[in-house]
Amino acid sequence: MERLYDISAVCRELCITSRTLRHWEEKGIVESTKTSFKNRRQYSEKQIDSIKKVVFLRSIGIPITDILEWQRSGENIKIFIEKRRSRLLSLIERKMSEYERLTDAYMSLCDGNDIFEKDKSFEVPDGEQLKIAKKCTEAFLCGDLSLCTTYFSNKMKDYMPLCVFERIREDTLRPLGAYMGDYTIEADRKNTNIVYARITYEKLGLCIKYVFSQNILHGLWFNYFGDKENQIEEAL
Repeated sequence: MERLYDISAVCRELCITSRTLRHWEEKGIVESTKTSFKNRRQYSEKQIDSIKKVVFLRSIGIPITDILEWQRSGENIKIFIEKRRSRLLSLIERKMSEYERLTDAYMSLCDGNDIFEKDKSFEVPDGEQLKIAKKCTEAFLCGDLSLCTTYFSNKMKDYMPLCVFERIREDTLRPLGAYMGDYTIEADRKNTNIVYARITYEKLGLCIKYVFSQNILHGLWFNYFGDKENQIEEAL
Protein backbone atom coordinates (compact mmCIF):
# COMPACT_ATOMS: atom_id res chain seq x y z
CA MET A 1 0.00 0.00 0.00
CA GLU A 2 1.30 3.44 -0.95
CA ARG A 3 2.43 5.54 1.97
CA LEU A 4 0.54 8.78 2.57
CA TYR A 5 1.73 11.85 4.45
CA ASP A 6 -0.53 14.10 6.50
CA ILE A 7 -1.04 17.70 5.40
CA SER A 8 0.66 19.00 8.56
CA ALA A 9 3.79 16.95 7.84
CA VAL A 10 3.91 18.13 4.21
CA CYS A 11 3.51 21.78 5.20
CA ARG A 12 6.22 21.45 7.81
CA GLU A 13 8.60 19.81 5.34
CA LEU A 14 8.02 22.37 2.56
CA CYS A 15 7.70 25.44 4.82
CA ILE A 16 4.24 26.38 3.58
CA THR A 17 0.92 26.83 5.35
CA SER A 18 -2.03 24.48 5.16
CA ARG A 19 -4.09 27.43 3.96
CA THR A 20 -1.74 27.90 1.00
CA LEU A 21 -1.88 24.21 0.15
CA ARG A 22 -5.67 24.16 0.28
CA HIS A 23 -5.79 27.28 -1.90
CA TRP A 24 -3.54 25.66 -4.49
CA GLU A 25 -5.76 22.58 -4.48
CA GLU A 26 -8.85 24.76 -5.02
CA LYS A 27 -7.09 26.35 -8.02
CA GLY A 28 -6.26 22.94 -9.44
CA ILE A 29 -2.44 23.05 -9.40
CA VAL A 30 -1.99 20.38 -6.67
CA GLU A 31 -3.93 17.29 -5.64
CA SER A 32 -4.45 15.46 -2.36
CA THR A 33 -5.76 12.09 -1.25
CA LYS A 34 -8.58 12.41 1.27
CA THR A 35 -8.97 9.59 3.78
CA SER A 36 -11.98 8.48 5.72
CA PHE A 37 -10.34 9.67 8.94
CA LYS A 38 -12.11 13.02 9.44
CA ASN A 39 -11.81 13.54 5.64
CA ARG A 40 -8.30 14.86 6.29
CA ARG A 41 -5.99 15.66 3.38
CA GLN A 42 -3.02 13.39 2.84
CA TYR A 43 -0.44 13.21 0.07
CA SER A 44 1.42 10.52 -1.80
CA GLU A 45 5.10 10.91 -2.69
CA LYS A 46 4.13 11.66 -6.30
CA GLN A 47 1.75 14.39 -5.16
CA ILE A 48 4.44 15.83 -2.89
CA ASP A 49 6.89 15.96 -5.81
CA SER A 50 4.29 17.95 -7.76
CA ILE A 51 3.83 20.32 -4.81
CA LYS A 52 7.61 20.87 -4.62
CA LYS A 53 7.58 22.02 -8.25
CA VAL A 54 4.75 24.44 -7.51
CA VAL A 55 6.60 25.80 -4.46
CA PHE A 56 9.66 26.50 -6.61
CA LEU A 57 7.69 28.10 -9.47
CA ARG A 58 5.84 30.35 -7.03
CA SER A 59 9.16 31.30 -5.39
CA ILE A 60 10.43 32.71 -8.71
CA GLY A 61 7.23 34.68 -9.28
CA ILE A 62 5.22 32.44 -11.63
CA PRO A 63 1.47 33.15 -11.15
CA ILE A 64 -0.90 30.30 -10.29
CA THR A 65 -2.77 30.72 -13.60
CA ASP A 66 0.47 30.27 -15.57
CA ILE A 67 1.45 27.21 -13.53
CA LEU A 68 -1.93 25.63 -14.24
CA GLU A 69 -1.58 26.39 -17.96
CA TRP A 70 1.90 24.86 -18.01
CA GLN A 71 0.67 21.71 -16.24
CA ARG A 72 -2.18 21.27 -18.68
CA SER A 73 -0.09 21.95 -21.77
CA GLY A 74 2.70 19.52 -20.90
CA GLU A 75 5.17 22.07 -22.28
CA ASN A 76 8.87 21.57 -21.68
CA ILE A 77 9.82 23.51 -18.53
CA LYS A 78 12.85 25.10 -20.24
CA ILE A 79 10.68 26.55 -23.02
CA PHE A 80 8.08 27.68 -20.47
CA ILE A 81 10.68 29.51 -18.36
CA GLU A 82 12.39 31.05 -21.40
CA LYS A 83 9.10 32.42 -22.76
CA ARG A 84 8.27 34.02 -19.42
CA ARG A 85 11.81 35.39 -19.15
CA SER A 86 11.44 37.01 -22.58
CA ARG A 87 8.10 38.55 -21.62
CA LEU A 88 9.57 40.01 -18.44
CA LEU A 89 12.59 41.39 -20.30
CA SER A 90 10.23 43.03 -22.79
CA LEU A 91 8.30 44.60 -19.91
CA ILE A 92 11.53 45.85 -18.27
CA GLU A 93 12.71 47.39 -21.54
CA ARG A 94 9.37 49.10 -22.00
CA LYS A 95 9.43 50.53 -18.47
CA MET A 96 13.01 51.71 -18.92
CA SER A 97 12.04 53.39 -22.19
CA GLU A 98 9.10 55.05 -20.43
CA TYR A 99 11.40 56.22 -17.61
CA GLU A 100 13.88 57.68 -20.12
CA ARG A 101 11.13 59.59 -21.93
CA LEU A 102 9.81 60.99 -18.66
CA THR A 103 13.34 62.01 -17.64
CA ASP A 104 13.92 63.73 -20.98
CA ALA A 105 10.65 65.62 -20.64
CA TYR A 106 11.47 66.65 -17.06
CA MET A 107 14.98 67.86 -17.95
CA SER A 108 13.58 69.77 -20.93
CA LEU A 109 11.09 71.50 -18.64
CA CYS A 110 13.89 72.34 -16.19
CA ASP A 111 15.73 74.02 -19.07
CA GLY A 112 12.66 76.16 -19.72
CA ASN A 113 11.66 74.42 -22.96
CA ASP A 114 8.16 73.81 -24.26
CA ILE A 115 7.84 70.02 -24.35
CA PHE A 116 4.81 70.22 -26.64
CA GLU A 117 6.84 71.68 -29.51
CA LYS A 118 7.64 69.25 -32.28
CA ASP A 119 10.95 67.46 -31.72
CA LYS A 120 13.05 68.48 -34.71
CA SER A 121 15.90 66.19 -33.69
CA PHE A 122 13.90 63.04 -34.38
CA GLU A 123 15.69 60.82 -36.87
CA VAL A 124 13.89 58.43 -39.18
CA PRO A 125 15.43 54.96 -39.33
CA ASP A 126 16.54 53.26 -42.51
CA GLY A 127 13.56 53.00 -44.86
CA GLU A 128 14.35 49.36 -45.55
CA GLN A 129 13.94 48.55 -41.86
CA LEU A 130 10.43 50.02 -41.90
CA LYS A 131 9.61 47.89 -44.95
CA ILE A 132 10.95 44.75 -43.28
CA ALA A 133 8.97 45.50 -40.10
CA LYS A 134 5.82 45.89 -42.19
CA LYS A 135 6.46 42.63 -44.07
CA CYS A 136 7.12 40.75 -40.81
CA THR A 137 4.02 42.22 -39.17
CA GLU A 138 1.80 41.15 -42.06
CA ALA A 139 3.42 37.72 -42.05
CA PHE A 140 2.82 37.47 -38.29
CA LEU A 141 -0.85 38.37 -38.77
CA CYS A 142 -1.43 35.71 -41.41
CA GLY A 143 0.74 33.09 -39.69
CA ASP A 144 3.50 32.95 -42.32
CA LEU A 145 6.29 33.02 -39.74
CA SER A 146 8.83 31.43 -42.08
CA LEU A 147 8.97 34.76 -43.93
CA CYS A 148 9.90 36.55 -40.71
CA THR A 149 12.72 34.11 -39.99
CA THR A 150 14.39 34.96 -43.32
CA TYR A 151 15.30 38.33 -41.74
CA PHE A 152 16.60 36.77 -38.48
CA SER A 153 20.26 36.90 -37.56
CA ASN A 154 21.95 33.53 -37.06
CA LYS A 155 21.75 34.02 -33.31
CA MET A 156 18.02 34.77 -33.55
CA LYS A 157 17.49 31.61 -35.61
CA ASP A 158 19.22 29.56 -32.91
CA TYR A 159 17.33 31.31 -30.12
CA MET A 160 13.92 31.23 -31.82
CA PRO A 161 13.60 28.41 -34.37
CA LEU A 162 10.37 28.32 -36.36
CA CYS A 163 8.67 25.75 -34.10
CA VAL A 164 9.32 27.91 -31.01
CA PHE A 165 8.23 31.07 -32.84
CA GLU A 166 4.93 29.37 -33.76
CA ARG A 167 4.26 28.44 -30.12
CA ILE A 168 5.10 31.97 -28.95
CA ARG A 169 2.71 33.43 -31.53
CA GLU A 170 -0.06 31.09 -30.40
CA ASP A 171 0.44 31.97 -26.71
CA THR A 172 0.74 35.69 -27.45
CA LEU A 173 -2.48 35.86 -29.48
CA ARG A 174 -4.58 33.82 -27.03
CA PRO A 175 -5.85 36.72 -24.81
CA LEU A 176 -6.24 39.31 -27.59
CA GLY A 177 -9.53 38.42 -29.26
CA ALA A 178 -10.28 39.08 -32.93
CA TYR A 179 -7.94 41.15 -35.11
CA MET A 180 -9.61 44.48 -35.88
CA GLY A 181 -7.87 45.00 -39.23
CA ASP A 182 -5.63 47.88 -38.16
CA TYR A 183 -1.94 48.31 -37.33
CA THR A 184 0.71 51.02 -37.42
CA ILE A 185 4.47 50.95 -38.01
CA GLU A 186 6.59 53.60 -36.31
CA ALA A 187 10.20 54.23 -35.37
CA ASP A 188 11.65 54.60 -31.91
CA ARG A 189 12.30 58.27 -31.18
CA LYS A 190 15.82 57.67 -29.86
CA ASN A 191 17.11 54.47 -31.37
CA THR A 192 17.11 54.43 -35.14
CA ASN A 193 17.58 50.65 -35.21
CA ILE A 194 14.26 50.01 -33.43
CA VAL A 195 10.84 49.88 -35.10
CA TYR A 196 7.46 49.25 -33.44
CA ALA A 197 4.34 47.64 -34.90
CA ARG A 198 1.16 48.33 -32.93
CA ILE A 199 -1.70 46.01 -33.80
CA THR A 200 -5.33 46.49 -32.73
CA TYR A 201 -7.27 43.50 -31.46
CA GLU A 202 -10.72 43.16 -29.92
CA LYS A 203 -9.64 42.92 -26.26
CA LEU A 204 -6.09 44.31 -26.17
CA GLY A 205 -3.46 45.79 -28.42
CA LEU A 206 -0.21 44.05 -29.31
CA CYS A 207 3.10 45.88 -29.74
CA ILE A 208 5.90 44.13 -31.63
CA LYS A 209 9.36 45.60 -31.13
CA TYR A 210 11.85 44.95 -33.94
CA VAL A 211 15.54 45.48 -33.18
CA PHE A 212 17.78 45.72 -36.24
CA SER A 213 21.46 45.65 -37.01
CA GLN A 214 21.55 47.14 -40.49
CA ASN A 215 18.68 45.21 -42.13
CA ILE A 216 18.95 42.05 -40.04
CA LEU A 217 16.67 41.35 -37.07
CA HIS A 218 18.60 40.80 -33.85
CA GLY A 219 15.69 41.17 -31.43
CA LEU A 220 11.93 40.63 -31.41
CA TRP A 221 9.74 41.45 -28.40
CA PHE A 222 5.99 41.29 -27.74
CA ASN A 223 4.02 43.42 -25.30
CA TYR A 224 0.35 44.14 -24.67
CA PHE A 225 -1.24 47.57 -24.43
CA GLY A 226 -4.75 48.90 -23.96
CA ASP A 227 -7.40 49.39 -21.27
CA LYS A 228 -6.34 46.28 -19.34
CA GLU A 229 -2.64 47.02 -19.56
CA ASN A 230 -2.01 47.22 -15.81
CA GLN A 231 -3.73 43.89 -15.20
CA ILE A 232 -1.59 42.24 -17.86
CA GLU A 233 1.63 43.63 -16.42
CA GLU A 234 0.76 42.27 -12.99
CA ALA A 235 0.04 38.87 -14.46
CA LEU A 236 3.40 38.77 -16.21
